[in-house]
Amino acid sequence: MLPGKTRCYRAGGSTVALALLCALTPVPSTRAAGDPSPRVAPAPTAGKGAFVPGEAIVRFKPSSSTKARQKARNAAGVDFADTLGLPQTQVVSVDRSVTAAVRRLENQPGVAYAQPNYRYKAVALTEDTFSEELWGLDDPAMPNPGVSVAGAWEGNRGDEQVIAILDTGVDLTHPDLVGNLWENNDPVDEDLHGFDFVDDDGDPDDYNFHGTHVAGTAAAIADNNAGIAGVAPEAEIMAVRVLDGDGTGSTAGIAAGIGYAADHGANVINMSLSAPAGSGDKAMADAVEAAGTDSNVVVVVAAGNHGADVAAEPESPCVLPQSNLICVAALNQKGTLASFSNYGAQSVDLAAPGTGTLSTKPDYGAALYSDDFETEPGPWVTQVANGGVPWERTSSIAIGTKSATDSPDGVYGQAIDPEDPAISYLLTDDPIDLESERGCRIHFRTRYEIEPFFDEFIAGGYSDGPFAPEEHFDTRAFEGALSGPFGGFAREDASISNLDGRNDVHPVFGVLSDFEVEFDGAYVDAVRLVCRAETYNDEIATESKYDPGNYIEFQGTSMATPHVAGVVALVRTAAPELDANELVDAVLDGASAIPNFAPGKRTATEGIADACKAVALVTGGDVATECPASSEPTPQPSGPNTKEVEEQIINANPPSPTGTPPPPDTSAPTTFLRQRPAKVLRTTGRSAKATFKFDSTESGVTFLCKFDRKAFRLCLRRTVRAFPLGPHVLRVKARDAAGNTDPTPAVYRFQVKQIESG
Repeated sequence: MLPGKTRCYRAGGSTVALALLCALTPVPSTRAAGDPSPRVAPAPTAGKGAFVPGEAIVRFKPSSSTKARQKARNAAGVDFADTLGLPQTQVVSVDRSVTAAVRRLENQPGVAYAQPNYRYKAVALTEDTFSEELWGLDDPAMPNPGVSVAGAWEGNRGDEQVIAILDTGVDLTHPDLVGNLWENNDPVDEDLHGFDFVDDDGDPDDYNFHGTHVAGTAAAIADNNAGIAGVAPEAEIMAVRVLDGDGTGSTAGIAAGIGYAADHGANVINMSLSAPAGSGDKAMADAVEAAGTDSNVVVVVAAGNHGADVAAEPESPCVLPQSNLICVAALNQKGTLASFSNYGAQSVDLAAPGTGTLSTKPDYGAALYSDDFETEPGPWVTQVANGGVPWERTSSIAIGTKSATDSPDGVYGQAIDPEDPAISYLLTDDPIDLESERGCRIHFRTRYEIEPFFDEFIAGGYSDGPFAPEEHFDTRAFEGALSGPFGGFAREDASISNLDGRNDVHPVFGVLSDFEVEFDGAYVDAVRLVCRAETYNDEIATESKYDPGNYIEFQGTSMATPHVAGVVALVRTAAPELDANELVDAVLDGASAIPNFAPGKRTATEGIADACKAVALVTGGDVATECPASSEPTPQPSGPNTKEVEEQIINANPPSPTGTPPPPDTSAPTTFLRQRPAKVLRTTGRSAKATFKFDSTESGVTFLCKFDRKAFRLCLRRTVRAFPLGPHVLRVKARDAAGNTDPTPAVYRFQVKQIESG
């Protein structure tokens, strides 16, 4: 799940806006408080970007003539640039000092006043360095369709909620996170802030980037004049490391992490991870189920990044049926599901911002080792076995004049003995001392063509020391084909954190092949070995995640998921009496409309997570008043021919002839069920999902649903919900465009029963 701005009111340009759509605050000036003089311009501040360079504004007295204005400009050494909406007011261009030009203009006859063309900026949601970049926190309307935290933050920022981040770990020293780290009141294995199920210890530090980024989006500290703010900036972050430095983990580790989080007081679990687990991972499903039933925990998971319908290509845990689970798709700033985002009308519940997401990242120090393969023979040695080909330098490059390749003659080696692979290794001749280091990684530029499933290209580290044979290496495997923008090379990296603390580590690359098919092999350039640092730079890393700067933009459904985990924390703070299933319902019922549907890419709610609306619903607030940008999701037309359905809706309500008012529509539509579940739903868990599809005698209607004893609320034409064990009743009524509602709702009764597993 590794991931690979403009706000509507950012000021800019050389002319003054005549209408301001958002609240603006000027950059402070040094003008004395209470100065009554209209002729004395405020002294321009020396701050960067305080005013537009090369421009000033001058207002002339009404009595000044055109000739007098030109004379005044000439005397002040400025030129006419533009007029403004204010009478007698002009923008003038300045060749040199704006401050000096303003003073010269003030001294000219006929000038009422002169001033710099000040820059303005939006009043930020929080007092944080990059708050204007956090489009995902905006309201759900375009141009920045976010999760609407402003309305929910009135007296509620997620206080006393614990969000467990089940991921690659969390940077436990990051200044924007450390104040929100959960603390274990009864640590057993020195697990003060969480647990590491990869290394089986109490230090869940992040030796990747992913978990730290996710944690920041969910709950980075707000108003600390640094970095960013999370969706729930007063929630606590429990770090649970279940993925290694390369971002991979197993069912066993993740299920154990879910259990740990639930047992230690987590209210929400964020799992920005997925795998093609077919019909589902039963062990993980049981862990999610137990977290909900035993500890009242909501689990929020990522839909996955394959741009696929999970009904056809299932991704776990997204497809798991547990009622305390929310699966999240990624929304982009265009208001559509991102091209990479998975979707699914039954399993993917809703969307949240997942592109251009700025959040926290760990800092890495200067390279402890680097090489660009420019010297011959260089610090590397090559080792081969069973038909492998020695590595050599080549002129196929990312930078400089040389790189290294395992296949100088065009293809990699073929295994002589078919029982073992052909091996070709490249490693440094001298070892590197990592005795006092942590979280070390090899990053490099590469292109490769490796036979999928049978051969592999590895990158990582090798130790000379007294390890068991399988512990000599800490490598990452690659297969298939890869190329990128750097002369055909792409950036890649591999964790070697298992070798932290050793003084005998060699960076290593290798190709292992079978005896049948050989491809072009691997090319490597610009190798760097870096390790975690505890430095902090309040900057955005723009070129590479290893650049200085403790913030970076990533994209993926991994980035969308913590937006929703933060929303769950806000809703739970507002209504702590709700159980896990009720919280899930509140978040789904509180979704606002996705602004622009991508044809065929559906979710169960057709909505964006909306913190303001969800909080208003659970607290009995007036959504229209408290959340004016919120909306009701509109179901997409269903069926194979969407355009035809839309035309049918339009044709069913043709416009009236000019001048002839249409007769009032007083007929109510009739509602019926197109699809419904069995009368008895059997499950091995504590809940089961049921699918309903509604229809009506009229086109273009919306539907209102009432489940059990809840109130009638807007629902989709195709509605999927999870129901706990026991009897249930659905009532649904159609409402047409004129507001006429079916007086006799359709009713369906069913029950969920538990059966023995195994």
